[in-house]
Amino acid sequence: MGRTGTVLAICLAILGPGCRHQDRSPSEADRVETLQDQNARCREKLQQALLEKDQLDKRLRTLRTAQIAQKIEHRTRVEKIAIGRSSNIYDRNDDGAAETLIVYVHPIDQDGDTIKAFGRVDLQLWDLDRRPAESMIFHTSFDGEDLRKLWSAALFENNYRLTADLSGRIKYTEPLTVKVTFTDYQTGKVFTQQKVIKP
Repeated sequence: MGRTGTVLAICLAILGPGCRHQDRSPSEADRVETLQDQNARCREKLQQALLEKDQLDKRLRTLRTAQIAQKIEHRTRVEKIAIGRSSNIYDRNDDGAAETLIVYVHPIDQDGDTIKAFGRVDLQLWDLDRRPAESMIFHTSFDGEDLRKLWSAALFENNYRLTADLSGRIKYTEPLTVKVTFTDYQTGKVFTQQKVIKP
């Protein structure tokens, strides 16, 4: 091989890969375009999947809310209250004068059972024979934790046993009216009951 042939061989060796690279360029451009198309389709699928996930999350929240509401609807709750038969004013110190008001309060659920409901009790004592402005002769309240401590569980009767000292406030010689208002902290409902007591 002469000098010219050697130079030509070297040029082909140098330029050959470049020429082959130029031959591959269109196919690589096609591959890039294909990959870009695939990427765009993947993004569309991702957006669709995120949209479907958002819709499913909303449905799940709705179902959970409905289930919670259903559970709340069927939970034990106060439906009414009653004042116990033994509620009255008693002579606790045996001095011949009744001075201690004892009122038994029964929160009653939807099945007719007395339950220990958390709430507030407003207790009033009325003399309805007096003028309206003077007819309420005593008022007190029992709230939250203080009320909880007054729960009495006996063999035949469960109730809140509320007591109040009336010493020097009234002369218990005629019938009076006990009024109880119970505010249920679970539902926010207010229940009222009253009872006539006699000496």
